[in-house]
Amino acid sequence: MLHTPLPRLGSILSLALATMLGVAGCSDEPTPVGSDYLPETVSFSSYVVGAAEMEILSGSPSLSNATSKGGTTVLVGSAADGTTAHGLLVLTDPIRALEGSNPREVTAVSLRFRTLPYRYGDLSSKQSEFDVVAIDESALDTLRWSPALVAKIAAAPSLGTYSGVLPDSAVVTITLEKDAATAFLKSYYASDTTISTTDGKADTIITTRTLKSLALRARTGSTVVASMLGATYTDVADSLRPALVVTMGDSTATLLFGVASWIADLPEQPGANTLMVAGGEPIRTFIQVRPEGLPLAATIHQARLVLHVDTARSKRGTSEPISYVVLYDADAGARTSFMPLSVGRLMSGFRQAEDTARFRDIFEINGLAPALTSAVRARRREGETAVAPFVLALGRGSGGRADQESGTVDRLYFHGFDAPDSALHPKLTIIYSTQNDAP
Repeated sequence: MLHTPLPRLGSILSLALATMLGVAGCSDEPTPVGSDYLPETVSFSSYVVGAAEMEILSGSPSLSNATSKGGTTVLVGSAADGTTAHGLLVLTDPIRALEGSNPREVTAVSLRFRTLPYRYGDLSSKQSEFDVVAIDESALDTLRWSPALVAKIAAAPSLGTYSGVLPDSAVVTITLEKDAATAFLKSYYASDTTISTTDGKADTIITTRTLKSLALRARTGSTVVASMLGATYTDVADSLRPALVVTMGDSTATLLFGVASWIADLPEQPGANTLMVAGGEPIRTFIQVRPEGLPLAATIHQARLVLHVDTARSKRGTSEPISYVVLYDADAGARTSFMPLSVGRLMSGFRQAEDTARFRDIFEINGLAPALTSAVRARRREGETAVAPFVLALGRGSGGRADQESGTVDRLYFHGFDAPDSALHPKLTIIYSTQNDAP
Protein backbone atom coordinates (compact mmCIF):
# COMPACT_ATOMS: atom_id res chain seq x y z
CA MET A 1 0.00 0.00 0.00
CA LEU A 2 1.07 3.60 -0.46
CA HIS A 3 0.14 6.68 1.57
CA THR A 4 0.66 10.10 0.02
CA PRO A 5 -0.19 13.21 2.04
CA LEU A 6 -2.03 15.93 0.16
CA PRO A 7 -1.82 19.70 0.86
CA ARG A 8 -4.31 20.96 3.42
CA LEU A 9 -7.36 22.33 1.67
CA GLY A 10 -7.83 25.21 4.12
CA SER A 11 -4.26 26.42 3.69
CA ILE A 12 -4.45 26.35 -0.10
CA LEU A 13 -7.71 28.27 -0.24
CA SER A 14 -6.55 30.81 2.33
CA LEU A 15 -3.32 31.52 0.45
CA ALA A 16 -5.15 31.90 -2.86
CA LEU A 17 -7.68 34.36 -1.43
CA ALA A 18 -5.04 36.34 0.44
CA THR A 19 -3.04 36.76 -2.76
CA MET A 20 -6.09 37.95 -4.67
CA LEU A 21 -7.07 40.50 -2.01
CA GLY A 22 -3.48 41.74 -1.70
CA VAL A 23 -3.35 42.47 -5.42
CA ALA A 24 -6.58 44.46 -5.11
CA GLY A 25 -4.95 46.69 -2.48
CA CYS A 26 -7.03 45.60 0.53
CA SER A 27 -5.29 46.45 3.84
CA ASP A 28 -7.60 44.39 6.09
CA GLU A 29 -6.40 41.01 7.27
CA PRO A 30 -8.56 38.48 5.35
CA THR A 31 -10.41 35.70 7.13
CA PRO A 32 -9.08 32.34 5.90
CA VAL A 33 -11.60 30.54 3.69
CA GLY A 34 -12.90 27.41 5.38
CA SER A 35 -11.67 28.44 8.82
CA ASP A 36 -15.16 28.13 10.26
CA TYR A 37 -15.77 24.58 9.05
CA LEU A 38 -12.40 22.99 8.16
CA PRO A 39 -9.94 22.92 11.06
CA GLU A 40 -6.22 23.10 10.33
CA THR A 41 -5.92 19.72 12.02
CA VAL A 42 -7.64 18.05 9.06
CA SER A 43 -5.24 16.56 6.51
CA PHE A 44 -5.87 14.80 3.22
CA SER A 45 -3.99 11.72 1.98
CA SER A 46 -4.13 9.18 -0.84
CA TYR A 47 -3.87 5.45 -0.28
CA VAL A 48 -3.15 2.85 -2.98
CA VAL A 49 -4.48 -0.61 -2.11
CA GLY A 50 -1.75 -3.24 -2.39
CA ALA A 51 -1.90 -6.70 -3.96
CA ALA A 52 -2.09 -8.40 -0.55
CA GLU A 53 -5.23 -6.37 0.25
CA MET A 54 -7.23 -7.38 -2.84
CA GLU A 55 -8.67 -10.85 -3.51
CA ILE A 56 -9.46 -11.64 -7.17
CA LEU A 57 -11.44 -14.71 -8.25
CA SER A 58 -13.30 -15.29 -11.53
CA GLY A 59 -16.00 -17.88 -12.19
CA SER A 60 -19.49 -18.60 -13.54
CA PRO A 61 -22.47 -17.00 -11.76
CA SER A 62 -25.69 -18.79 -10.91
CA LEU A 63 -27.40 -17.14 -13.85
CA SER A 64 -28.96 -18.29 -17.12
CA ASN A 65 -29.49 -16.44 -20.40
CA ALA A 66 -33.26 -16.93 -20.22
CA THR A 67 -35.82 -14.31 -21.22
CA SER A 68 -36.74 -13.76 -17.56
CA LYS A 69 -33.09 -12.98 -16.76
CA GLY A 70 -32.74 -10.22 -19.32
CA GLY A 71 -31.79 -12.27 -22.37
CA THR A 72 -33.36 -11.30 -25.69
CA THR A 73 -31.20 -13.30 -28.08
CA VAL A 74 -30.45 -16.94 -28.84
CA LEU A 75 -26.97 -18.02 -29.93
CA VAL A 76 -26.09 -21.27 -31.68
CA GLY A 77 -23.00 -22.71 -33.33
CA SER A 78 -19.35 -23.47 -32.68
CA ALA A 79 -16.01 -21.90 -33.51
CA ALA A 80 -12.53 -23.32 -34.09
CA ASP A 81 -11.27 -22.21 -30.65
CA GLY A 82 -13.81 -24.49 -28.93
CA THR A 83 -16.52 -21.92 -28.19
CA THR A 84 -19.89 -23.69 -28.46
CA ALA A 85 -23.49 -22.55 -27.99
CA HIS A 86 -26.86 -24.36 -28.12
CA GLY A 87 -30.17 -22.47 -28.30
CA LEU A 88 -33.36 -23.28 -26.38
CA LEU A 89 -36.95 -22.31 -27.31
CA VAL A 90 -40.19 -23.03 -25.42
CA LEU A 91 -43.78 -22.82 -26.67
CA THR A 92 -46.09 -21.62 -23.91
CA ASP A 93 -49.43 -21.81 -25.77
CA PRO A 94 -51.18 -25.07 -26.78
CA ILE A 95 -52.41 -26.01 -30.26
CA ARG A 96 -55.97 -27.27 -29.67
CA ALA A 97 -56.57 -28.09 -33.33
CA LEU A 98 -54.58 -31.31 -32.91
CA GLU A 99 -56.59 -32.48 -29.87
CA GLY A 100 -59.86 -34.40 -29.55
CA SER A 101 -61.44 -37.21 -31.48
CA ASN A 102 -61.18 -35.43 -34.84
CA PRO A 103 -57.80 -33.64 -34.90
CA ARG A 104 -56.68 -31.63 -37.91
CA GLU A 105 -54.09 -33.20 -40.19
CA VAL A 106 -50.70 -31.49 -40.26
CA THR A 107 -49.29 -31.10 -43.76
CA ALA A 108 -46.13 -29.06 -43.00
CA VAL A 109 -44.20 -27.55 -40.08
CA SER A 110 -41.42 -24.97 -40.23
CA LEU A 111 -39.30 -23.03 -37.75
CA ARG A 112 -39.17 -19.27 -38.40
CA PHE A 113 -36.74 -16.84 -36.76
CA ARG A 114 -35.14 -13.43 -37.27
CA THR A 115 -31.35 -13.34 -37.46
CA LEU A 116 -29.20 -10.69 -35.76
CA PRO A 117 -25.82 -9.43 -37.04
CA TYR A 118 -23.59 -10.81 -34.25
CA ARG A 119 -21.14 -13.56 -35.28
CA TYR A 120 -18.15 -15.06 -33.44
CA GLY A 121 -15.50 -17.28 -35.03
CA ASP A 122 -14.41 -17.61 -38.65
CA LEU A 123 -15.77 -14.39 -40.15
CA SER A 124 -14.49 -15.29 -43.62
CA SER A 125 -16.76 -18.33 -44.06
CA LYS A 126 -19.50 -17.65 -41.44
CA GLN A 127 -20.79 -21.20 -41.91
CA SER A 128 -23.69 -22.12 -39.59
CA GLU A 129 -24.56 -25.75 -38.98
CA PHE A 130 -27.20 -26.82 -36.44
CA ASP A 131 -30.01 -29.32 -35.86
CA VAL A 132 -33.47 -28.62 -34.46
CA VAL A 133 -34.19 -31.23 -31.74
CA ALA A 134 -36.82 -31.78 -29.04
CA ILE A 135 -35.86 -32.35 -25.39
CA ASP A 136 -37.88 -32.82 -22.21
CA GLU A 137 -36.97 -29.50 -20.63
CA SER A 138 -39.27 -26.53 -20.09
CA ALA A 139 -38.00 -24.44 -17.18
CA LEU A 140 -35.20 -22.39 -18.73
CA ASP A 141 -34.75 -19.88 -15.89
CA THR A 142 -32.01 -21.94 -14.27
CA LEU A 143 -30.62 -23.93 -17.21
CA ARG A 144 -26.87 -23.55 -17.69
CA TRP A 145 -24.19 -25.57 -19.41
CA SER A 146 -23.80 -28.97 -17.77
CA PRO A 147 -22.63 -32.42 -18.94
CA ALA A 148 -26.11 -33.90 -18.31
CA LEU A 149 -27.93 -31.24 -20.35
CA VAL A 150 -25.38 -31.36 -23.18
CA ALA A 151 -25.64 -35.16 -23.32
CA LYS A 152 -29.44 -34.90 -23.50
CA ILE A 153 -29.23 -32.44 -26.40
CA ALA A 154 -26.63 -34.60 -28.19
CA ALA A 155 -28.81 -37.73 -27.96
CA ALA A 156 -32.04 -36.09 -29.17
CA PRO A 157 -33.30 -37.06 -32.65
CA SER A 158 -33.28 -34.29 -35.26
CA LEU A 159 -36.48 -32.64 -36.51
CA GLY A 160 -34.63 -30.57 -39.10
CA THR A 161 -31.23 -29.14 -40.04
CA TYR A 162 -29.80 -25.83 -41.21
CA SER A 163 -26.56 -25.60 -43.16
CA GLY A 164 -25.35 -22.41 -44.79
CA VAL A 165 -24.48 -18.78 -44.19
CA LEU A 166 -27.13 -17.00 -42.15
CA PRO A 167 -27.89 -13.46 -43.34
CA ASP A 168 -27.07 -10.73 -40.86
CA SER A 169 -30.63 -9.45 -40.54
CA ALA A 170 -33.45 -11.39 -42.20
CA VAL A 171 -36.28 -13.83 -41.55
CA VAL A 172 -35.12 -17.42 -42.02
CA THR A 173 -37.38 -20.46 -42.33
CA ILE A 174 -36.29 -24.08 -41.76
CA THR A 175 -38.63 -26.82 -43.00
CA LEU A 176 -38.93 -29.57 -40.39
CA GLU A 177 -39.55 -33.28 -40.91
CA LYS A 178 -43.38 -33.51 -40.83
CA ASP A 179 -43.92 -36.68 -38.78
CA ALA A 180 -41.27 -35.85 -36.16
CA ALA A 181 -42.53 -32.27 -35.83
CA THR A 182 -46.15 -33.45 -35.56
CA ALA A 183 -45.18 -35.86 -32.78
CA PHE A 184 -43.57 -32.96 -30.93
CA LEU A 185 -46.69 -30.78 -31.37
CA LYS A 186 -48.83 -33.53 -29.84
CA SER A 187 -46.55 -34.02 -26.83
CA TYR A 188 -44.95 -30.66 -25.86
CA TYR A 189 -47.70 -29.86 -23.32
CA ALA A 190 -50.29 -31.53 -21.11
CA SER A 191 -53.70 -30.31 -19.98
CA ASP A 192 -54.55 -30.64 -16.29
CA THR A 193 -58.21 -30.53 -15.22
CA THR A 194 -59.36 -29.52 -11.75
CA ILE A 195 -62.81 -28.93 -10.28
CA SER A 196 -63.37 -25.82 -8.18
CA THR A 197 -66.57 -25.33 -6.18
CA THR A 198 -67.79 -21.84 -5.27
CA ASP A 199 -71.14 -21.29 -3.52
CA GLY A 200 -72.21 -24.79 -4.43
CA LYS A 201 -71.40 -24.34 -8.12
CA ALA A 202 -68.73 -26.51 -9.71
CA ASP A 203 -66.33 -24.96 -12.22
CA THR A 204 -63.98 -26.93 -14.45
CA ILE A 205 -60.51 -25.37 -14.71
CA ILE A 206 -58.13 -26.51 -17.43
CA THR A 207 -54.49 -25.49 -17.11
CA THR A 208 -51.65 -26.11 -19.57
CA ARG A 209 -48.31 -27.51 -18.45
CA THR A 210 -45.32 -27.32 -20.82
CA LEU A 211 -43.29 -30.51 -21.02
CA LYS A 212 -40.77 -30.10 -23.83
CA SER A 213 -38.70 -27.49 -25.61
CA LEU A 214 -36.90 -27.24 -28.91
CA ALA A 215 -33.11 -27.04 -28.86
CA LEU A 216 -30.87 -25.70 -31.60
CA ARG A 217 -27.93 -28.11 -31.48
CA ALA A 218 -24.62 -26.87 -32.86
CA ARG A 219 -22.94 -29.23 -35.33
CA THR A 220 -19.23 -29.78 -35.92
CA GLY A 221 -19.39 -28.25 -39.40
CA SER A 222 -20.18 -24.84 -37.94
CA THR A 223 -17.42 -22.22 -38.06
CA VAL A 224 -19.25 -19.41 -36.23
CA VAL A 225 -21.54 -18.84 -33.29
CA ALA A 226 -24.51 -16.97 -34.77
CA SER A 227 -27.22 -14.86 -33.16
CA MET A 228 -30.99 -14.60 -33.59
CA LEU A 229 -33.83 -12.83 -31.84
CA GLY A 230 -35.37 -14.96 -29.12
CA ALA A 231 -38.54 -14.65 -27.13
CA THR A 232 -38.34 -11.17 -25.69
CA TYR A 233 -40.00 -9.13 -22.96
CA THR A 234 -39.79 -6.02 -25.16
CA ASP A 235 -42.64 -4.99 -27.41
CA VAL A 236 -41.69 -6.22 -30.89
CA ALA A 237 -43.83 -7.29 -33.81
CA ASP A 238 -44.94 -10.94 -33.73
CA SER A 239 -43.43 -11.38 -37.19
CA LEU A 240 -39.96 -10.87 -35.66
CA ARG A 241 -40.34 -13.37 -32.83
CA PRO A 242 -39.34 -17.02 -33.29
CA ALA A 243 -42.30 -19.25 -34.15
CA LEU A 244 -43.42 -22.66 -35.38
CA VAL A 245 -45.59 -22.29 -38.46
CA VAL A 246 -48.00 -25.24 -38.67
CA THR A 247 -49.89 -25.82 -41.92
CA MET A 248 -53.13 -27.87 -41.65
CA GLY A 249 -54.91 -28.24 -44.99
CA ASP A 250 -56.24 -24.81 -45.90
CA SER A 251 -55.28 -23.09 -42.62
CA THR A 252 -52.09 -22.09 -40.85
CA ALA A 253 -51.34 -21.72 -37.13
CA THR A 254 -48.39 -19.60 -35.99
CA LEU A 255 -47.15 -20.66 -32.55
CA LEU A 256 -44.93 -18.01 -30.98
CA PHE A 257 -42.20 -19.10 -28.59
CA GLY A 258 -42.81 -17.52 -25.20
CA VAL A 259 -39.47 -18.30 -23.51
CA ALA A 260 -35.94 -18.50 -24.91
CA SER A 261 -32.44 -19.13 -23.60
CA TRP A 262 -29.08 -20.53 -24.66
CA ILE A 263 -26.14 -22.27 -23.05
CA ALA A 264 -22.46 -21.85 -23.87
CA ASP A 265 -19.10 -23.44 -23.25
CA LEU A 266 -16.05 -21.16 -23.44
CA PRO A 267 -12.43 -22.42 -23.71
CA GLU A 268 -11.39 -20.24 -20.78
CA GLN A 269 -9.98 -21.12 -17.37
CA PRO A 270 -11.36 -18.71 -14.76
CA GLY A 271 -10.08 -18.98 -11.22
CA ALA A 272 -7.99 -17.30 -8.56
CA ASN A 273 -6.06 -14.17 -9.60
CA THR A 274 -7.73 -14.19 -13.03
CA LEU A 275 -9.39 -10.86 -13.73
CA MET A 276 -11.88 -11.37 -16.56
CA VAL A 277 -15.51 -10.95 -17.65
CA ALA A 278 -17.27 -12.78 -20.49
CA GLY A 279 -20.63 -13.27 -22.13
CA GLY A 280 -22.33 -16.59 -22.72
CA GLU A 281 -21.72 -18.70 -19.65
CA PRO A 282 -21.26 -15.89 -18.41
CA ILE A 283 -18.04 -15.27 -16.45
CA ARG A 284 -17.64 -12.62 -13.76
CA THR A 285 -14.92 -11.65 -11.29
CA PHE A 286 -15.28 -11.39 -7.52
CA ILE A 287 -13.10 -8.60 -6.10
CA GLN A 288 -12.78 -8.21 -2.34
CA VAL A 289 -10.87 -5.26 -0.92
CA ARG A 290 -9.30 -5.25 2.55
CA PRO A 291 -7.85 -1.75 3.07
CA GLU A 292 -6.16 -2.70 6.33
CA GLY A 293 -3.73 0.21 6.20
CA LEU A 294 -6.44 2.87 6.25
CA PRO A 295 -6.65 4.70 9.59
CA LEU A 296 -9.73 3.80 11.61
CA ALA A 297 -10.71 7.47 11.75
CA ALA A 298 -10.41 7.96 7.99
CA THR A 299 -13.18 9.73 6.11
CA ILE A 300 -13.18 8.42 2.53
CA HIS A 301 -13.96 11.01 -0.12
CA GLN A 302 -13.16 9.16 -3.35
CA ALA A 303 -12.19 5.67 -4.47
CA ARG A 304 -11.23 4.97 -8.07
CA LEU A 305 -10.39 1.60 -9.63
CA VAL A 306 -8.31 1.54 -12.82
CA LEU A 307 -8.04 -1.69 -14.86
CA HIS A 308 -5.76 -2.30 -17.86
CA VAL A 309 -7.06 -4.51 -20.70
CA ASP A 310 -5.00 -7.55 -21.65
CA THR A 311 -5.57 -7.25 -25.40
CA ALA A 312 -3.63 -10.42 -26.22
CA ARG A 313 -6.12 -12.60 -24.32
CA SER A 314 -9.37 -10.68 -24.91
CA LYS A 315 -11.66 -11.85 -27.73
CA ARG A 316 -14.77 -10.55 -29.44
CA GLY A 317 -16.97 -11.24 -32.43
CA THR A 318 -18.54 -8.74 -34.80
CA SER A 319 -19.66 -6.52 -31.92
CA GLU A 320 -18.08 -3.15 -31.27
CA PRO A 321 -15.05 -3.06 -28.92
CA ILE A 322 -16.23 -3.50 -25.35
CA SER A 323 -16.28 -0.07 -23.76
CA TYR A 324 -18.58 -0.64 -20.79
CA VAL A 325 -18.50 -2.90 -17.72
CA VAL A 326 -20.34 -2.83 -14.41
CA LEU A 327 -19.18 -3.27 -10.84
CA TYR A 328 -21.84 -4.43 -8.38
CA ASP A 329 -21.95 -4.23 -4.61
CA ALA A 330 -21.82 -7.77 -3.26
CA ASP A 331 -21.34 -9.76 -0.06
CA ALA A 332 -19.00 -12.56 0.95
CA GLY A 333 -21.36 -15.14 -0.62
CA ALA A 334 -20.52 -13.75 -4.05
CA ARG A 335 -17.22 -15.64 -3.79
CA THR A 336 -19.18 -18.72 -4.94
CA SER A 337 -22.33 -17.27 -6.55
CA PHE A 338 -20.73 -14.30 -8.38
CA MET A 339 -24.04 -12.49 -7.93
CA PRO A 340 -24.57 -8.89 -6.73
CA LEU A 341 -26.53 -7.75 -3.71
CA SER A 342 -30.23 -7.55 -4.58
CA VAL A 343 -30.36 -4.03 -3.14
CA GLY A 344 -26.78 -3.05 -3.94
CA ARG A 345 -25.45 -0.33 -6.20
CA LEU A 346 -24.31 -0.63 -9.79
CA MET A 347 -21.20 1.34 -10.75
CA SER A 348 -20.48 1.95 -14.42
CA GLY A 349 -16.99 1.46 -15.79
CA PHE A 350 -15.99 3.12 -19.04
CA ARG A 351 -13.07 2.61 -21.38
CA GLN A 352 -11.08 5.78 -21.83
CA ALA A 353 -10.93 7.25 -25.34
CA GLU A 354 -7.56 7.78 -27.01
CA ASP A 355 -9.02 9.99 -29.73
CA THR A 356 -12.28 10.28 -31.68
CA ALA A 357 -11.81 6.87 -33.30
CA ARG A 358 -9.91 4.70 -30.82
CA PHE A 359 -10.10 3.53 -27.23
CA ARG A 360 -7.25 3.27 -24.77
CA ASP A 361 -6.86 -0.06 -23.02
CA ILE A 362 -7.89 1.41 -19.67
CA PHE A 363 -11.18 1.14 -17.78
CA GLU A 364 -11.95 3.50 -14.90
CA ILE A 365 -14.61 2.86 -12.25
CA ASN A 366 -15.51 5.46 -9.64
CA GLY A 367 -18.00 5.26 -6.80
CA LEU A 368 -16.43 2.61 -4.58
CA ALA A 369 -16.24 5.02 -1.64
CA PRO A 370 -19.62 4.14 0.02
CA ALA A 371 -18.81 0.41 0.21
CA LEU A 372 -15.30 1.08 1.52
CA THR A 373 -16.68 3.55 4.06
CA SER A 374 -19.11 0.90 5.35
CA ALA A 375 -16.24 -1.55 5.68
CA VAL A 376 -14.11 0.89 7.68
CA ARG A 377 -17.05 1.77 9.93
CA ALA A 378 -17.68 -1.92 10.64
CA ARG A 379 -14.03 -2.34 11.57
CA ARG A 380 -14.18 0.73 13.79
CA ARG A 381 -17.41 -0.38 15.45
CA GLU A 382 -16.89 -4.12 15.79
CA GLY A 383 -13.14 -4.52 15.51
CA GLU A 384 -13.50 -6.78 12.47
CA THR A 385 -11.41 -6.82 9.34
CA ALA A 386 -12.60 -4.15 6.94
CA VAL A 387 -13.74 -5.90 3.75
CA ALA A 388 -15.64 -4.57 0.75
CA PRO A 389 -16.75 -7.22 -1.79
CA PHE A 390 -17.71 -6.43 -5.41
CA VAL A 391 -18.64 -8.33 -8.58
CA LEU A 392 -17.30 -7.20 -11.97
CA ALA A 393 -19.36 -8.12 -15.07
CA LEU A 394 -20.21 -7.20 -18.62
CA GLY A 395 -23.41 -5.21 -19.04
CA ARG A 396 -26.66 -7.21 -19.11
CA GLY A 397 -28.84 -4.69 -20.92
CA SER A 398 -28.46 -2.21 -18.05
CA GLY A 399 -28.59 1.51 -18.68
CA GLY A 400 -29.67 1.02 -22.29
CA ARG A 401 -26.36 -0.69 -23.13
CA ALA A 402 -26.12 -3.70 -25.42
CA ASP A 403 -26.61 -6.98 -23.58
CA GLN A 404 -22.98 -8.04 -23.96
CA GLU A 405 -23.26 -10.64 -21.21
CA SER A 406 -26.46 -12.40 -22.36
CA GLY A 407 -26.09 -11.73 -26.10
CA THR A 408 -22.45 -12.45 -26.99
CA VAL A 409 -19.57 -14.81 -26.24
CA ASP A 410 -17.12 -11.89 -26.06
CA ARG A 411 -14.40 -11.99 -23.38
CA LEU A 412 -12.48 -9.18 -21.75
CA TYR A 413 -9.30 -9.94 -19.78
CA PHE A 414 -7.55 -7.45 -17.52
CA HIS A 415 -3.96 -7.55 -16.31
CA GLY A 416 -3.67 -8.80 -12.74
CA PHE A 417 -1.04 -8.31 -10.10
CA ASP A 418 1.10 -10.96 -11.82
CA ALA A 419 1.72 -8.77 -14.88
CA PRO A 420 5.49 -8.24 -15.36
CA ASP A 421 4.93 -4.51 -15.84
CA SER A 422 3.72 -3.10 -12.51
CA ALA A 423 2.21 -0.12 -14.36
CA LEU A 424 -0.45 -2.53 -15.70
CA HIS A 425 -1.52 -3.83 -12.28
CA PRO A 426 -5.04 -3.06 -11.02
CA LYS A 427 -4.91 0.22 -9.11
CA LEU A 428 -7.42 1.24 -6.46
CA THR A 429 -6.69 4.73 -5.16
CA ILE A 430 -8.50 6.04 -2.08
CA ILE A 431 -8.57 9.73 -1.19
CA TYR A 432 -9.33 10.23 2.52
CA SER A 433 -8.96 12.73 5.30
CA THR A 434 -8.14 12.48 8.99
CA GLN A 435 -8.35 14.92 11.85
CA ASN A 436 -5.24 14.86 14.02
CA ASP A 437 -7.02 15.65 17.26
CA ALA A 438 -9.91 13.29 16.58
CA PRO A 439 -10.60 10.76 19.38
